[in-house]
Amino acid sequence: MNLNHTLVLRTRNRHKWLTMTIGAYANFSYKGILLIVDDSDEDIFSKNAGMLNSHASSLRINHIHGRCHQNQERAERVLESTIDAYKVITTDYFSITSDDDFTFPEFIETGISYLDGHPDYSAFTGPEVKIIFDNCMCPIKLKKKPWHGCEYEDPLDRLYDYAKRPTLAYMGVCRTSMRNLLSKVTDETARDCFSRPNSKCLVNYDEELPWVMLVHISGKIKYSRMVLQGIRGIHNSPDRIENIHMYTDGKSLGSITDLVEPTVWKSIKESHEDLVKLVTNNGTKYSFDVVSDSCYRILWHLIRAPVGSGLFRSDVEISNYYRNSGFYFMRIRRGFLYWLNSLFVGIAMRSSGQKNIYKKYVQAFFNQNIV
Repeated sequence: MNLNHTLVLRTRNRHKWLTMTIGAYANFSYKGILLIVDDSDEDIFSKNAGMLNSHASSLRINHIHGRCHQNQERAERVLESTIDAYKVITTDYFSITSDDDFTFPEFIETGISYLDGHPDYSAFTGPEVKIIFDNCMCPIKLKKKPWHGCEYEDPLDRLYDYAKRPTLAYMGVCRTSMRNLLSKVTDETARDCFSRPNSKCLVNYDEELPWVMLVHISGKIKYSRMVLQGIRGIHNSPDRIENIHMYTDGKSLGSITDLVEPTVWKSIKESHEDLVKLVTNNGTKYSFDVVSDSCYRILWHLIRAPVGSGLFRSDVEISNYYRNSGFYFMRIRRGFLYWLNSLFVGIAMRSSGQKNIYKKYVQAFFNQNIV
């Protein structure tokens, strides 16, 4: 029986990772639609197409070539590909993921069942298992990654909550109907919501943050501590946005480097306009002035946050003091809460049903042969 779900899998020039991940979905009989948004160069795209065709009998695959795949600016390329992906989803539910991640099919089924019975929720999420890979794509370590939900009733409250407690809710099971909010903003502004037709992309903002904020604006987020969501691959490849600071000094400061661009004021204005319209169109109880002011505050909070290398340079003497200091209450509190949530993830990993699922998929990753 086909699953009413689309897995949007974004990739670029990583044939080996894509081969490994698609093989896992084939081995464990994912019954939804795999929407492969491929920004690879022509030769790699053709190679990917051949590999994907070999799974045509067991998987439902829609392989599309990103219309901006020749764009060397990562943020612009990923942004446009994500906009296009939302437009071609045909199922009632979807998840956004990457070629080095794997979402458990059982989790997807559980999420759909929950959302079917809870119309005020926009997404269903759970804890993840991180697999750390070395430079040869061999797994060397496992880590537990807890998340959290968001139960506020108003879209503006949920947006504030996201700004203070970020999530990756769009990697969970999400309602495709949130696309209606995007369409309404597009009709009102005469441009695709979140797009940058005449302005500069914000490098550490546009790729992920607007899409997760859309999930929060659309409805409440259900987090289930006892249902494992999937596996996330962690590695030092230069094409992971988390690793940009390791390879390109100019990007290590995050969006602050974008502020010197002459069109960045347009980017901020467009982002503010999109957020205000999304919140007001989804029935907030707050006045327009409150929403407008709040969206400016939230935007500034997000784009000014240190990204990548953080505040201190390693070659500045004072950085050693602050990096090694452990007396900050917030750091202690955050560490305790993370430990507590990790404890629940550990309990989930040892529970009878979840343990078998977790072991099965992790074992598959460890035993995967990559050609």
